[in-house]
Amino acid sequence: MRSFLLVSALVGCRPDLIVGTTSPPPGDTDPRQDGPDGGDSHDGGAEDGGSDDGGSAGGDDGSDGTDGGAGDGGDTGEPDPADRDGWVLVWRDEFDATELDRSLWDVEVNAWGGGNNELQYYTDRPENIRLEDGALIIEAHEESYTGAEGTRSYTSGRVRTRGNGDWTHGRFEARLKVPTGQGMWSAFWMLPTDDAYGGWAASGEIDVMELLGHQPDTVYGTLHYGGSWPNNTHTGAPFTSPSPYSDDFHEFAVEWTEDAFHWFVDGVLVQTQTTWYSDGGAFPAPFDQRFHILLNLAVGGDWPGSPDATTTFPQQLVVDHVRVYKPDDEDPTPETTTLTVDTSCTTEAPQPAATVALTGPEYGSWDPGAALAATDNGDGSWQVTIPTPSTSMEYLWIVNGVYEPLVDNMQAGAECAPVTDYSAYANRVWSPGDGDVSMAFGSCTPCP
Repeated sequence: MRSFLLVSALVGCRPDLIVGTTSPPPGDTDPRQDGPDGGDSHDGGAEDGGSDDGGSAGGDDGSDGTDGGAGDGGDTGEPDPADRDGWVLVWRDEFDATELDRSLWDVEVNAWGGGNNELQYYTDRPENIRLEDGALIIEAHEESYTGAEGTRSYTSGRVRTRGNGDWTHGRFEARLKVPTGQGMWSAFWMLPTDDAYGGWAASGEIDVMELLGHQPDTVYGTLHYGGSWPNNTHTGAPFTSPSPYSDDFHEFAVEWTEDAFHWFVDGVLVQTQTTWYSDGGAFPAPFDQRFHILLNLAVGGDWPGSPDATTTFPQQLVVDHVRVYKPDDEDPTPETTTLTVDTSCTTEAPQPAATVALTGPEYGSWDPGAALAATDNGDGSWQVTIPTPSTSMEYLWIVNGVYEPLVDNMQAGAECAPVTDYSAYANRVWSPGDGDVSMAFGSCTPCP
């Protein structure tokens, strides 16, 4: 039997913060598999993410966009309030811009209920998602809204970093002001980017903070793992305060290492878990792979229940900032990165390969005449070595004048070319933390 450990006295827990000892309501009985579009599903208790459209492959060490987010600011000579002893800030969004930074966030649009029978339509409208007064506003409305997936009586918003920020281990924090009211369900959480160990929850889920609007004084921190549904399980605990969390902003964080998770509320350690498992691999699976961040405000669902006559609208989840750190003793980012393409097994371009080049916005802007020429390794593979980018980079290979076609791969559920419309184009993406990458031409896998 797997178990978890609650820790509070180790850090001198505040007397006004009471650490709960019971698990959140069961959330392991629903088929929270991929959504209709092949994406994730979730919203707390148990889920596997949102729509899988858009985004780009992200890094796995938290080095995506170091200090690069909206509102990062310049060097003022003053200490950065985001600085933390023992940690290096590697990704942030302070939401100080006028519009959401789409290089950091993917806005999900769907109405299928997140695998939890939720009632909202997630939209990409300013009514539901916008920046205002230095904060991200995720706002739920009671309204009839019709989109491609039907009509719903509520709308809200959901954003994720998938493809723009994907990490293995680190400190993940957000300063939030949560809504209240029956049927409201706020979540700050993480999902696996690659589902390396199978469907939900064999590949894991990390719930940093969930709050049900009818319990405004209680937030939940949970790990989901085990087998694919229905053979999944979860462990976690509520964190209870004498005053509602909805009264003011609070900072929620999790510190994730190879063998432990530590949850914090306003800087106070409230829970530690050191034991989990996956049917798909040995410990520390599934929490040894890349995960990405999600923020959303759901309406209704199996866990909170539906809004009732006491629920008022609109409701807001207000996000002051999101920050990601890695330990300051981690190895620095290498100065160069090598990208390799193997042409020995391809049927997508004339053979043998005589000219091979890499192109993208940084290398020729998709113009084959201005692309970066690759070096022949003599075994059918070709490579380029470039200065390691500080942010995500789109690219494609060109062999004998033919751009590699990856749309079919993406339509089949692959993830190597996530900048795609699933019809006319699909571009590869390298992100900080990916390191050196080798793939077959026109494929999301290496040659056999």
